[in-house]
Amino acid sequence: MIAEKGEARGGNYTLYAKQCHVDSIQHFKKPENWLGFRCIIVKNKNENVIDIDNQNISIRHPTDTVSNDGKYQLFTDKRDGKTYRTIKIGNQTWMAENFAYKPDKGSYWAYEKNDMYVAKYGYSYTWETARAICPDGWHLPSKEEYVILMNEIGNNTFKEMLNGGKSRFSVVFVGTCSGLFHKDLCTVYNWIAFWTISQDNKKNAFMLQVGPLETKLVIGKINQGYPVRYIKNK
Repeated sequence: MIAEKGEARGGNYTLYAKQCHVDSIQHFKKPENWLGFRCIIVKNKNENVIDIDNQNISIRHPTDTVSNDGKYQLFTDKRDGKTYRTIKIGNQTWMAENFAYKPDKGSYWAYEKNDMYVAKYGYSYTWETARAICPDGWHLPSKEEYVILMNEIGNNTFKEMLNGGKSRFSVVFVGTCSGLFHKDLCTVYNWIAFWTISQDNKKNAFMLQVGPLETKLVIGKINQGYPVRYIKNK
């Protein structure tokens, strides 16, 4: 049998040998003693998932697959097709790289105003923009969710959160983009801060600052630009 209804290919024991070849077609309307079938499994490498439904083969983009090294899950944002590494730490699942969606509206910056750096650093967003562009199934974490993350990682949080650290949270430093004076420039420091959804007041929101001296919750102005790590909805 093949997927097309009523058709078989390749020949069978009732035919002469010269009639049995890949393009040979036999028709059937009911089970026959010469008729069998073989199923095929389609193995994928991240890009696509094959569904076979009602004899039609359709290709859809996955939301979660596995990285080539097997250490991370992968999430694909269906809006622009970008794929992000994700990592489960305790009972939480985090993006393991800075978010890099380019929205149609809102305030955001690339390091040195050059999109060639986006693959490494992602974009930095104002707090309002970061809230508005969450992909489906993810959200901007609260300060309490970051506290849970730090407690789960435990001692030496800074080292373990760096790229190559055991937590695989994979921090890379990009610093801040100021919404006050040099709003079109981003400066790389030896620390980084990620937005939370938690506000301190109308002008400020909490961030997780990761640096060599201390990893802690700090407060930043919502019109400044900082990178984002989203957390997966439970």
